[in-house]
Amino acid sequence: MWLELVGSIIALVGVIFIFDGRRVVKKYLNFGEENLAVQGIKIFGLLLAIVGFVMII
Repeated sequence: MWLELVGSIIALVGVIFIFDGRRVVKKYLNFGEENLAVQGIKIFGLLLAIVGFVMII
């Protein structure tokens, strides 16, 4: 039960990173190359979502 809860929280954070990557970068990170940072956040979010969904299964 706890593993599923942690997995769902990780998956939720990953999905938020995927869809709101630009907002996260603008609010928390101040990079000169914003597009590269957004792409990195979205890839990181995809990996988090995959790990979270595997933990749920």
